[in-house]
Amino acid sequence: MTWEQLSEKERIYFANNEYHDYKENDVVNIKGKGKVGYVSKKINDLDTGEQAYIITSENPKAPNYDPKKVKNVTILYRGSSGLNHIAEKNSLGHDARKDWTQNDIPAAFNILNNVQPASTLRKFSQATSGGFPLSSYNTAIKMLNRPTPQMRASAHTLSRAMKVYCNAQFDIYGHSLGSMNGQYALAATTEKQAKRVRAAYLYEGPNTYALLNKQEKKRADQLKERVFNYIDPKDKITLASLDYRQTQKSVGTVIRVDSMKVTGGSLLDNLTSQHMWGGYQFDSDGGLKVVHQIKGKKASSVGESQASGFVVAEKIALQKDSVDAAIASLKASEEPLKNIKKINNQIYPDMQKRFQQIIDDACDLPYITPKDVAEVVERHHLEPKYHVDLDKIEASNQLVDQNLARIDNLIKGLKQAAEHIEQDDKDWAVKFTAE
Repeated sequence: MTWEQLSEKERIYFANNEYHDYKENDVVNIKGKGKVGYVSKKINDLDTGEQAYIITSENPKAPNYDPKKVKNVTILYRGSSGLNHIAEKNSLGHDARKDWTQNDIPAAFNILNNVQPASTLRKFSQATSGGFPLSSYNTAIKMLNRPTPQMRASAHTLSRAMKVYCNAQFDIYGHSLGSMNGQYALAATTEKQAKRVRAAYLYEGPNTYALLNKQEKKRADQLKERVFNYIDPKDKITLASLDYRQTQKSVGTVIRVDSMKVTGGSLLDNLTSQHMWGGYQFDSDGGLKVVHQIKGKKASSVGESQASGFVVAEKIALQKDSVDAAIASLKASEEPLKNIKKINNQIYPDMQKRFQQIIDDACDLPYITPKDVAEVVERHHLEPKYHVDLDKIEASNQLVDQNLARIDNLIKGLKQAAEHIEQDDKDWAVKFTAE
């Protein structure tokens, strides 16, 4: 049996091996299938907390073993050690502290920063003058949008393994923090290395796309159809409702699992079980029940035979999401323009009102008559009409109106494009259901 022949259920069993305590040269088994490979290398980076296994199809203890002749390699990136171990003084406590304080929490903060209003503030600060207070906020935020130490170490692990097993094809597995590590490691590959990635199966990990630089995002986009990113919408730990929204790009093809809600235990036990594949549902052949969203309806299917369908369907969804995002962005740009016009229309009346208040206050002073005030005002041209160019205000308002009209026309055009995409989605939905 080759690794390509594994069912979805068997792949999850394979991924779960990342949590086993293997030693180098140990045999790796899959429940119901038996031996699938050997642990050629065990990574336990005490500095970053990275833990991973490099699995080869060939036995590293065999007399004729040669890394250059190895044809298939799998890297299993391990997820976080339990948060309940974080205060312990043993090695498990050390791992938990590294995982959570240096990786999970910083990564979650960075990801949330990119999906919450902070991202809007960041964009706004880029458009303001250098002296505006938000410019310093923008600088601080930029320092945060970086991969964590463990992610960078995981990328180094993959790169180094590709040098050792220089003729092998690679499969990548990861769960939770291991999924984030796998996402980043894949995005950090060179063009030559990326060609040797056969497939990646990543489970229940937050979306790291926002943490990638321009080149890494380009590589992630290139690998999209070979990377399968499984998300259980009922898993609260994954942040799926925030960072796997339709308008956001991701590392890999996102496959939403049609899961059941885990119940029957304590709140913590249920959350943990849901996160650890507990809600996944399979058919008798080990196919995974998944969901494709079509205009708010669920179309469920099972098994990897639909994988190419998910890629096509997601491309359609991505086109629609891109149009929707563009429309939302254009609508958002209307508000500042309307505010400019509002300010323009308030400048002269507000100045006139304030000026009149000053005149009234001056006239109330002892020994000063209204005539005295009027003479001073006239002599020094203090009236607002001398300090506000009403013609320029009117020209500015006309320019705002022109831009609002252009935006309105663009939105209308994009909505027409969206209608065509929705028709494509309907056509695909018919095909998807038929299959």
